[in-house]
Amino acid sequence: MGSRFGAYVSAAVGLIAGLIMIIGAIWGPIAGGLGGMGVGWQIGLGVLGIILLTVGTQLWSSASARRLRERRYSELPLHFLEMLKSANANGGLGPGNIKEGLATLLVLLARALSGISGQEVRACIKVLEPVDSEDPNQPSVVTLARDRPSKYDEWAERRRDFHHWVAENTDFHQLHEQAGMKAGERFFENRLPYLWPYRNTSFELVDEHPPQPDSWPDFLRPIALRWRDRKWPLVYKSTLVVPIMEREEPGSDTRPDLCGYLAVGSPAMGAFDDKRDTAVLQTVAQMIVPRLETWRNEKISEQKAVKGGEERPLLPPGGENEPDD
Repeated sequence: MGSRFGAYVSAAVGLIAGLIMIIGAIWGPIAGGLGGMGVGWQIGLGVLGIILLTVGTQLWSSASARRLRERRYSELPLHFLEMLKSANANGGLGPGNIKEGLATLLVLLARALSGISGQEVRACIKVLEPVDSEDPNQPSVVTLARDRPSKYDEWAERRRDFHHWVAENTDFHQLHEQAGMKAGERFFENRLPYLWPYRNTSFELVDEHPPQPDSWPDFLRPIALRWRDRKWPLVYKSTLVVPIMEREEPGSDTRPDLCGYLAVGSPAMGAFDDKRDTAVLQTVAQMIVPRLETWRNEKISEQKAVKGGEERPLLPPGGENEPDD
């Protein structure tokens, strides 16, 4: 409350001061000069007034946007629950088709976050593929569900034999290596083109890599990052990813295994709130776990029936090998 009040006060001061200076600059020549103030001073006063007025307007707009965002966050739990109840009533989250139910859940999540941020938001669930028995430390991810179809249909043929290795994606690798620890609670970045170093296998998939800032001299690094932003090939510039952990067995001392990721992204920078949106995604991730486990068990049963009882580790393949977006 105090910080919000202070923001409005700062904005009001900037607006009032700017208006006074502009009026003074205009009124000075009419009144025969402000105490002998020269034309140069009057012009300077007018320019300063315009700057203060602009800054004050931006501060006021920013404070109003924060206030609206806080109000929407306060309404989110009830609003989201109402959407879930409606989807359940229509059978959208039923057990008939788990992937369709998860897609419905992602649609609701994307709509809720879009309503809060005022920006387009997309959501997806990534699951770990079975690892190669010869190299169990090299898992990759596939897309199990999205809130809407991907725009990468032209790369469908390449996706068949392309792997999104966890170790080659900064977000997935961080959460995989730090699973169950504080650093592994989320990957958050609101200015993704300005994050360096940053690895993403989708750069290779679409055969389009953004400019590398390390090839520029240090004093030109800010320009290099702006150029990187303009040439950014991915459809999102803000991202938030949380791990999906298996349910912990009562009385067990072992840490639950990582089974996938819940990710949201937006083409706008600054789209997400680290603390609040992370809490929302973590809650949704917990809702996903039972459905994910049911889907996994069904796939394992199908696989065992086909392969005569052989069971593969981690999650079996079932999603589409699409770009990480």
